[in-house]
Amino acid sequence: MINYVKDLGDIIKEGYAHKESRIMKSWKKRWTVLTPRNIYTFKEKKKYVDPTEVISLHETLSVKAIEEGKKKNLVKIQTKRNVFFFSFDTAEEAQEWAVNMSKAMAKTCLLDNEDDITD
Repeated sequence: MINYVKDLGDIIKEGYAHKESRIMKSWKKRWTVLTPRNIYTFKEKKKYVDPTEVISLHETLSVKAIEEGKKKNLVKIQTKRNVFFFSFDTAEEAQEWAVNMSKAMAKTCLLDNEDDITD
């Protein structure tokens, strides 16, 4: 179980993005929060209650800034179970989010491997 309060106490980056819903494939504006272990989305800015999505960086396989179809400035997150798309206002913003997400994902994997070695 995720300890939201502890995890959200260590925010790496936060801001608005448009996230594609997994079922309806519609785009929703979401307050997006990156922490060392998860990516959260919320309906409202800085209201860290009832996330609409929690993406575990431990389960993330890749993060890429891409352009696909009509949508520009996308970040594609591939996890073991799902693919998530986030759209940002500029290519620079998308690239910045992709870099920060990738770094956090790599650190999470390193920390998990260190835990395995010391156990």
